[in-house]
This record gives sequence, C-alpha cells and structure tokens, in this order.
Amino acid sequence: MRSNTEPKAHSAMPQNERLVQASLSMAALAIVASFASSCSLDPVHDGQVKALGGEDPNIPAGQYHRGGQPCTVCHGGEGPAKNVFAIAGTVFYQKYDPANPKVPVPVDQAFVRILTADNANLCFVTNCMGNFRATPDRLGAKGLKFPFLVSVQKTSGTGNQPVVAMVGHVGREPSCANCHKDPSFFDSPGHVAVNQNPPNSPVQCPPAVEPDPPLVCPEDLF
Repeated sequence: MRSNTEPKAHSAMPQNERLVQASLSMAALAIVASFASSCSLDPVHDGQVKALGGEDPNIPAGQYHRGGQPCTVCHGGEGPAKNVFAIAGTVFYQKYDPANPKVPVPVDQAFVRILTADNANLCFVTNCMGNFRATPDRLGAKGLKFPFLVSVQKTSGTGNQPVVAMVGHVGREPSCANCHKDPSFFDSPGHVAVNQNPPNSPVQCPPAVEPDPPLVCPEDLF
C-alpha cells in the first residue's frame, strides 16, 4: 500500500519549459510565414525570377524598369511583384542585328493594338522605355481573350504612319519577351521592333514630368 506521504509524480511540464516551447513554436511559424510571403514555392518560377538578374541601378523600379524582359514572370500573380499584368511588353526601333548587337533603342509613344478572339479592339501606348502593360482592371470584366492579333505603330513627324503587324497570332503568352528575345534564333524572331531609325536626340527617360493625363491612343480620345 502506497504511503500518502510519498511525493506525487509530476506529469505536467514545468511552466518555464512550456513558455520556452511556445516561444520556439511561434518563432518557427513566423519563419515559415516570412518564407511563404517572400518566395514562391515553385522552384521553376523561382529560377525564372533569378534568371532576370538584378535591377539596373540607373533606372528606378517601376514602369520604366527591365525593358525587354518578360514582365509577367514577376507580374503574373506568383510574385514577387504585387501588381499583376494581363499583358505587357517592350517595343524597340530596330530589329536585332547579329552583326551589330548594340543595345536597342526603345520607342516612346508607340501604339500597340490588339484584336482579341471576341473582337475587342484594345490599344496601349508605350512609355519612354518602350514598355506597355495592362492590368486586369484596365481590361474590364471581359479580360483578354486569347488568341489575339497584334500590331505596332509609331507615328513620325513627317506624317508617315507605318504599321508593323505580327504575322501569326498570340495563343496564350502574356509577355512579349517570352517569345521575342535576343538573339534571334529558331525559337525567337528577336525583340519587337517598328523597323524605323531612332531619333537623333534621345528621349529623356524617366521624364522630368509625367504626362498628365496619361497618353492614350488616337481612337481612345473620343
């Protein structure tokens, strides 16, 4: 028979140990949450983001950065960018020339026109870095219906208004640069170009003053 004077076994963890364990659990949860919010769990996507390289220190992050890169790698919903683009790209003056592979000159105020599968006509204006983009809000409830046809136009001071139209249609890719990349090869025609000579005086970019209101295509003025 057990004596009533024997010390009872303590099945419960001492309070100080419980506090330490709770603190460690909270710290682990915080680390996991931080990882999930800052990184994609998709290793393929992470590799695509890393392949883009770092930012150009001379160009602030925003609408003017990373000209010629596939925008929706970061702006496609998987991050790391917060704002999502339904379509985006960059337009340059001249085609890629393997004999003279210099840095291409971007086209300011080119008109990028799209005819979607449901017969919607859309038009976007490039900024001074040649970039254009559209958010889902900009496209409205219908969104962007694939496949679509696309053309680019840059008006000149002489009244010449050549239009460069893509021969085929865009089947599903929202980033121009995922297909239009340099150097041109069997899998790519090279970057998007209007096939014109760039201006003698380069355009200041970013501009000293942003256009207000933002520039729109001629057909959107009415």
